[in-house]
Amino acid sequence: MLSVIIANHNYAHFLRQAIDSALALDWPNIEVIVVDDGSTDGSHAIIKSYGDKIRGELLPKSTQLDVRNHGFAISKGGIVSFLDSDDLLDPQIMRRAMAVWGDGVSKVQVQMGTIDADGRNLNSDFPRYQSAPTADECRTWILTTSSYPTPPGSGNLYARWFLERIFPLDHSCGDATDSCCVTAAPLLGDVVTIVDVLASYRVHGNNLGAMADLQPRRLHRQIVRAQQRFDYMTRIAGVAGLKVSAPGPQLSLHYLMYRTASYRIAPEEHPLRGDSSLNIVRDAFAAVCRPQGIGVAAKLTVFVWICAVLCSPRSLSEWLMRVRFDSQYRAVQKAKLTRATAS
Repeated sequence: MLSVIIANHNYAHFLRQAIDSALALDWPNIEVIVVDDGSTDGSHAIIKSYGDKIRGELLPKSTQLDVRNHGFAISKGGIVSFLDSDDLLDPQIMRRAMAVWGDGVSKVQVQMGTIDADGRNLNSDFPRYQSAPTADECRTWILTTSSYPTPPGSGNLYARWFLERIFPLDHSCGDATDSCCVTAAPLLGDVVTIVDVLASYRVHGNNLGAMADLQPRRLHRQIVRAQQRFDYMTRIAGVAGLKVSAPGPQLSLHYLMYRTASYRIAPEEHPLRGDSSLNIVRDAFAAVCRPQGIGVAAKLTVFVWICAVLCSPRSLSEWLMRVRFDSQYRAVQKAKLTRATAS
């Protein structure tokens, strides 16, 4: 059985689409569980409208962790999907996952396509792979750089036996409920990757990782979260008898982009005391030399981006950051470039 667990808080304008995408999955044995976290926007009525097609759980306002823990505790499936209430699943995701599932698999991950608040395709798929990484590669990359190419929550299907080893979740990885799962997966089992878009990630102003306005507090949160993930990864690796060689999150190119933006936007508020442009460039150079599931061209692009953000005039620096962190803005700029090239 596949359990699709949808955690929701005041996302009534997206919730029905998420539920419908779960109910439309091409798989014979599915349970859809919607756990509402004290919504006040009409979400309850939407949940109740499905009757016995889904299991609705209406909780008082609590935390994302409590909601995720509750949903998992009442689920029954041997495979579990944590679908964000603003995201969508492709009807074929379960069949594609089961075609590659095997003994010892902790999760199957897929690529996600980005859509805007109205469901329009933003033509930006992620993660980007040269080829499907092996389970051993994912394990090696996280142990040596603290990261590996992984989608956020909705792009993953987890084995129940794996989740039972880490649930109930606590605040080890902060308030990001996906972090514990994606961090532990390559350490306690095998991660299998499908290089195809089988889920949709909705980009809008209320995403936890939304960066459209480049607010320092959101950038700071990413930096703190990266350190929390590293500490959690170190603990889980110890349980699994694996050796961590990464000195910290500073060898992750993904993390370094947030660190660069945080330092450039508001150096006086930057959470890493004593940090400098020189330190960031030095760490970025070391990261480029470490395999982490990113091609050489992409690594060099990130390195040049980091150097340009740190050294460019403020206006150009902010433009570079918006192009990197804001999918909607990036789509607009890409369209402008296409029109200019065609004319």
